[in-house]
Amino acid sequence: MTEKNRERDIKTRYEFLIAGIVVVLLCILAFVAFKITGYLNGARASGTGETTLEAVDGTVLIEVAIRETTNPDETAEETEVTEPEEVPAEVVINEHDDIHIFTATTPGENYYKSKEGRLKLYADPKETDEDRPSLMEEAAFEVIGFSRDGWAAITYGGQRYYVKSAEIIPADAPENWEEMHKEPVDSQSVRFFTANSGNIEYVVTMDTKAFSLPDVMSSGLSIDLKAGERVIVVATGGNWYKIIYMNAEYYVLSYLEPREEYIEEHPEEDIIDNTGYAPAGSADAAASASASGAADTANSGGTSSDGDTGSGSGSSDDSGSSGGDSGYSAGYGSAVYELLDYVNSEREAAGLEPLTWSGELENCACIRAAELPLLTNDQNANHQRPDGSPWYTVNEGAMWAENIAYGQRSVSEVHYAWVGSSGHYANMMNPDYRTFGAALYTTDDGYGYYWIEEFGY
Repeated sequence: MTEKNRERDIKTRYEFLIAGIVVVLLCILAFVAFKITGYLNGARASGTGETTLEAVDGTVLIEVAIRETTNPDETAEETEVTEPEEVPAEVVINEHDDIHIFTATTPGENYYKSKEGRLKLYADPKETDEDRPSLMEEAAFEVIGFSRDGWAAITYGGQRYYVKSAEIIPADAPENWEEMHKEPVDSQSVRFFTANSGNIEYVVTMDTKAFSLPDVMSSGLSIDLKAGERVIVVATGGNWYKIIYMNAEYYVLSYLEPREEYIEEHPEEDIIDNTGYAPAGSADAAASASASGAADTANSGGTSSDGDTGSGSGSSDDSGSSGGDSGYSAGYGSAVYELLDYVNSEREAAGLEPLTWSGELENCACIRAAELPLLTNDQNANHQRPDGSPWYTVNEGAMWAENIAYGQRSVSEVHYAWVGSSGHYANMMNPDYRTFGAALYTTDDGYGYYWIEEFGY
């Protein structure tokens, strides 16, 4: 090998060596950069401060401070940043699962008009990009039902349409409303239920099933009901009963009988209770009322525990209970669904996002409203339950704020009573809340009106 070739060979070897060293250094730098980036991302996620809700006058938000938890939606967003989850495959919903449930309105008292400007009409209770007709601002129409997710089913010109319930306000009914009225008709995707204003306590007469939707072909959850079990019927639609059972909402097709009739026909049979509170007129109900110091007459003044007239949970001179021999007949009328419209009107005026009706919070509100007549002044003022536990223990995952009032006999009366109280109004206007449920519990003496609003994320 010549001297010149030897020098070229040595030079080539040095070049390979230097290139190898450079590659190793680049790999080390890339690894260090990766570790530093991961550390910074983790620190950013774990360093987010926790948000707590402060208690406000006239309301109880104490569970937020005790549980020291953040808004569930905000927590979910942080988790997505640090640990992205695999996107699940698209779930195909069959026609028996895509059911919208509406609560029927009272004929003659169910005329509305646009709140502002022309009102968009939809062919189905869902938003689409299709061209849609609209109504003039002053055009009155009949609302035949409200859904729990913010829709109103209306009739206009002999046709059925759907509008957003937050965009309409009450209007006077025409003189010939009786001639114009037509009963709502169910379809596969839309079902109408009428709130039960009479006896709500029923007993299962033979083993049957309860479904999460009013359709036996639905793939949703179903549970077994045993003969002799007690259920709370809050609405009926065709052959279906909408019930509250084990603090949840289900639908039963048949095999239910009013409690009084069942007792007459089966005097020796025991009634199994899974509804969460004592049966009306039972010894347990009377004992609970007596133990809580409940009075025999209901308060009809609607005064509050914090001095705000028309809002709160009890008066200064009695317990607000119907107690004693009066028993209970709960009226979860369609009126409570109008509370959502009133609240959303306040929020819209302030530039806030509207709340949506939550069946889960509706269940919670029904339970809490039925508990109010059994409570003492102190328990009402502290938003406690008959056993002394906090109000939110009905469903800790869903309930974040609660408004109580009693004595008011109309939706507008109780709503504006809450608006006049800074604490209750703050619950309505909290920009973080997204869900809403409400209930009205009435006693059969005609004086007890117990209202509840529940708010959630």
